[in-house]
Amino acid sequence: MLSGGMTVHAAEKDYDLTGVYDSLSEEAKRHMLSIGADSAQPDALSALSFDGVMNEIASMAQESAQSPLRGLISVTAMLLLCSMLTAYRGALNADTGSALELVLSICLSAAVALPASGVITSIGEVIANSSRLMLAYVPVMALLLTSSGSLSGSAAYYAAVLGAGEGVAQLSSGVILPLLRMLLGMSIASGAANGVNLGGFIASVSKAAKWLTAFMMAIFTAVLGLKQVVAGSLDSVTGKAARFAVSSFVPVVGSALSEALRTMQSSLAVLKSGIGVFVILALAVTFLPLVLRILLWQLTLWVGKSMSEALNLSHGAKLLGSMADVFSVMLAVLLSISAVFIIATAAVFTIGGAS
Repeated sequence: MLSGGMTVHAAEKDYDLTGVYDSLSEEAKRHMLSIGADSAQPDALSALSFDGVMNEIASMAQESAQSPLRGLISVTAMLLLCSMLTAYRGALNADTGSALELVLSICLSAAVALPASGVITSIGEVIANSSRLMLAYVPVMALLLTSSGSLSGSAAYYAAVLGAGEGVAQLSSGVILPLLRMLLGMSIASGAANGVNLGGFIASVSKAAKWLTAFMMAIFTAVLGLKQVVAGSLDSVTGKAARFAVSSFVPVVGSALSEALRTMQSSLAVLKSGIGVFVILALAVTFLPLVLRILLWQLTLWVGKSMSEALNLSHGAKLLGSMADVFSVMLAVLLSISAVFIIATAAVFTIGGAS
């Protein structure tokens, strides 16, 4: 059991967690530093406070609102200008009126499509950053689980979360980002061209994408949960058998060594929980700024669509509505992926318990 004592010491002092912290993006590090978490060590979380977290969320919202606010001002100005010009539609010929609607669609596309393309690029970066964080975190957590006696739980957790991290990264580059760009292009074409109406197709693809991401999230959560139940039962039986054997067959000090083993596992459980909380916070500050930006862009587009309908600008309303559908798909994808990673991280609290 001398080696067991050394393991406890290693759990408290010698686990290198710098790789987990270094895997964060510079923006995530800045947010984590602002709320008081300057490293992945469990004691670094002691400086967290509710006021500090809320202030940082407010700061994120303020930063995220800049682009949507500029977009709202541009969209409002274009709609009002076009509405003023359409007041003289009776004095214009049909070709001039159609050209006016086409110009409005092109201007709205320029005001919204360019920022939307930037958001899609940011989604790819956020997914890549979060996958890199998970791939740095999983080996450390698997080692802690193994050290605490959760051998089956460690193997199941490592396989599931490593597969999720790699799978999400590949899915993002191969499917998600191209799909979002395709939807964006179709929404622009549908709004700009008089003879093209892709609204129904865009809505169908949006619903399919949302259902697909929700289904994938449910499948991952179910598989991870089933693996935990089976592995947790095996580890519980193995741990109790080990403590019983030590207590029964080691003369004189067997019961003391059994308690030392329990203490070692409890110490590792504290470290395991601290790292898990840090990673959940890191995932939150990685995803939240972009989630806020997408939500604010959706609000901007909904307001613009309502204004277009009120001003009887049907082309503008159709274009802005299609854009809003694209942003809703972005939000669904981002929330689903963040939920998968956060659930995978939180699941570690149930593996091995605090035994």
